[in-house]
Amino acid sequence: MLRKFQELEESDQQMIDQYILSDDVKMTIKLIIDKMNISFKNAFAIYDERYDYLLRQGFNQLNEEERQEIDSLILDGKILLGMQLIKDKTNMRLKDAMETYYDRYEVLRTTQLEKFKEQNSEKYWAGFYS
Repeated sequence: MLRKFQELEESDQQMIDQYILSDDVKMTIKLIIDKMNISFKNAFAIYDERYDYLLRQGFNQLNEEERQEIDSLILDGKILLGMQLIKDKTNMRLKDAMETYYDRYEVLRTTQLEKFKEQNSEKYWAGFYS
């Protein structure tokens, strides 16, 4: 389905992406159905895939200094501050910033475990409830 999305004119792709980022799911699905002439199920799959892609792009477009600032908060166990910074820097919803934080946490746990203030995963997350 993504290949069919990529066959759309660039202006249509950009318009769909803007709707996806606006959080107007109903209008976005309708637009995808209209532009691509596909079923609701397929339109929703496109929506999900594009949404995930756009979120990753938002984090990946941070400059090195911004990523290091986020990484420092993660390594120091400042969970809420880290999530808030991700949200502010990428314009993500809080739920997505939480997922991005956790994904980055997992990367850092496998690549820089020794730099964590709290290396025990259970203690790291103790007291945090989402």
